[in-house]
Amino acid sequence: MKADMNSHLHRMASLSLIFFLFGAACSESRGEAPSKPIAYGLVIDNTDRGSLDDEIAIGTLFVNSNGPADETFVTKFTNSDDITIVQDLTAQKAMLADVLDNMFVESGSPAVLDAIYLAAQHLAGQEKVSRLAQGRRALVLIAHGAAIGSYYRIDDVLSLLREKGVMVYVI
Repeated sequence: MKADMNSHLHRMASLSLIFFLFGAACSESRGEAPSKPIAYGLVIDNTDRGSLDDEIAIGTLFVNSNGPADETFVTKFTNSDDITIVQDLTAQKAMLADVLDNMFVESGSPAVLDAIYLAAQHLAGQEKVSRLAQGRRALVLIAHGAAIGSYYRIDDVLSLLREKGVMVYVI
């Protein structure tokens, strides 16, 4: 029981930090001007029954905090062969909520690096991101911690993220 409570507190502390950093990345300095739109992807690990409900709740918190011009896409992953964009970029919170609500647990070995790499490629390839979000783009990885079976190496992922200017926030 104590381990469950510590895990829950750790997730909440991590979430608070992520919201702080994500909000800071999305807003102008000191709130003097309205924040610019951001385009970001939720990258969600669908392999663990014990954490998927929490991951969906966290994703929903992010979607609900979107501004009117923010756009989000949702990627689910279970292994290297099953990384899927289940909702492309949209500002429609109801569409995003439906996609999150319909996620379910699937067996697999979570290929976290592959999911980040492919989601970053997808985000960087969106022409309207450059136009609307002025290049402001990020990924929010929501996973239970295991990183097994990735084809891409960490160096490949970091190189792509730097090249494309994509920030990654991990919960």
